[in-house]
Amino acid sequence: MKTISIILLSLLLLTALWAEENEYRPSDQSVLILPTAYTIPAGTITFTDYEILILHFTYSPMDRLHLGLMFPFPAVKEFVDYITPGFKYTYFISETLNMAVGGSYTNYYNAHSLNHIVSIGKPDKSVHLMLGWADADNSKSNLIFGVGYRAALKPSTSFLGELITTQRILEKDPDALLMLGLRFHGKKVSWDLGGARAIGETDSELWLIPFLKTTVILN
Repeated sequence: MKTISIILLSLLLLTALWAEENEYRPSDQSVLILPTAYTIPAGTITFTDYEILILHFTYSPMDRLHLGLMFPFPAVKEFVDYITPGFKYTYFISETLNMAVGGSYTNYYNAHSLNHIVSIGKPDKSVHLMLGWADADNSKSNLIFGVGYRAALKPSTSFLGELITTQRILEKDPDALLMLGLRFHGKKVSWDLGGARAIGETDSELWLIPFLKTTVILN
């Protein structure tokens, strides 16, 4: 473990010395829910609203680091148990390849996650790959896999698609979620409108569950 930590730290220091910096819009932080390896400028605060039910504030103390706080809305008795702090650090940046590590913790069931994200291309046309690990009390640890795609249709409109799953993807009833949508964005606000569908055996007759997300720069 000590050797792995030394290797990771060395990679962080080396890539920080020669990586190229790029500027990104707040909507570039994620596809629909899948995180990307892109970060926002230092000192920026963003607010994201998922389906009105989940709120997420993000602050960047430095160009490559996001600190986030996610919580449910409206507040309920168990509100504190669901507050989820998290982070994302982009340790490698080049013109067409970014790499980041991230994680989160939720007091409810002592749930925590770690992930590694690779973003290939430029934000308006890019592929995003995620390998993660999640664990919680009273449940088995899971490997989390994600792949996302974004393609600009117009200067202010993009197509979004992503698939998130676990190691059970090849089983009869996999833990998998497919999401498709459109992004409409300006300089300080973006709207994601799409749908989500669980893959596998399900009793639901809905092809897609509606999905809405808004991201705003607050400063």
